[in-house]
Amino acid sequence: MGVAGFELTPPSWSLWFSGFVVLGVAMVVEACACIPLFLVRREYLRSRHAAWRLATLAVGLAGDCAMAATPYVLHLPYGLPRYSMAVIVSISCFRVLEVALDTAPPERLQTFPAMLAYVLTPFEKKSQLSTWREVTTVSLWHLASAAYRAALHIVFLSALLYLQRPDVRGSVWWMNTFFGRQLEFALVAVAFLLFLSSSFEFLHVMAAPLTHLEPVPFTDDLLGAKTVNDFWCRWNTLVHIGFKRTIFLPLKRQGVPIPVAALLVFLLSGLFHAVLLFHGYGVWSWETVLFFIANYAAAALQQHMLMLQNRLFTLASLLATCSLFMAPLMHPTVAFIQQLSHLVPIVVYNVV
Repeated sequence: MGVAGFELTPPSWSLWFSGFVVLGVAMVVEACACIPLFLVRREYLRSRHAAWRLATLAVGLAGDCAMAATPYVLHLPYGLPRYSMAVIVSISCFRVLEVALDTAPPERLQTFPAMLAYVLTPFEKKSQLSTWREVTTVSLWHLASAAYRAALHIVFLSALLYLQRPDVRGSVWWMNTFFGRQLEFALVAVAFLLFLSSSFEFLHVMAAPLTHLEPVPFTDDLLGAKTVNDFWCRWNTLVHIGFKRTIFLPLKRQGVPIPVAALLVFLLSGLFHAVLLFHGYGVWSWETVLFFIANYAAAALQQHMLMLQNRLFTLASLLATCSLFMAPLMHPTVAFIQQLSHLVPIVVYNVV
């Protein structure tokens, strides 16, 4: 089912199964790439020679490229399974670069199995689980949280799909106004947040028994953010930590001014999300890049103007720029709901 230029395949459970298979192959490719990465890094730690440092970075980048190329080589169709796979793969790519740049936690890299677990499990340690009782308690808690978020996700998707019906758009005059458009963007934003958070909660359920770690949450009290910069530190903690360790800290060590390093992080974050969209759906959007540049400008204003350092300006700036980020996701989100309505009967409304 195609929507507004996006290459999408008809809904089927086999497509999701193919996505999991390709993800498994990508993880195997990354595991194989970790072998030379571990050996080269060990030589660098012994000699501290610049040539071994460059070799470590080259091996890490080669592993990331091989992992990212897997869906193209195996011809996985565009769609949400491919997009979801790209999100998980990107976290492992961050981890490989952290190892190559020597910015990863040293205690997680002492042995090859430890390094492999760090690269392949997209989780950041919150606490160590010492007993199976603690593991079971944490797993059940994350399972309940994931089910709750998934249920809310279905509710918001159903509401968004209902608003897409031609009879609704024709009878409710304000749906075609600026307010109606912003309402749709808000529904997409909430649904997108719930989808990501519920997905990572399910991954946390699997992570606790395998790693005996309680991972940090996907988001950290977004409503408590006082500034734009504080919001982005709380939103998607894994990607925030990844950019901090692979871009911000290395640039800071090289003497790059903090405002310049922060600008590069926001710019590369925009390109990163645009690449994810292209990787998953075959469509490039510069709006995503503009969204992060606009948020950097808002964060810089708050940094230099004390009167703007409040939740009101933070909320206003995020809402004002929200459409730049959500507009490219509107079409694939609606397509996903259409596919979901064929696969899961719980979604009541369908597009005529």
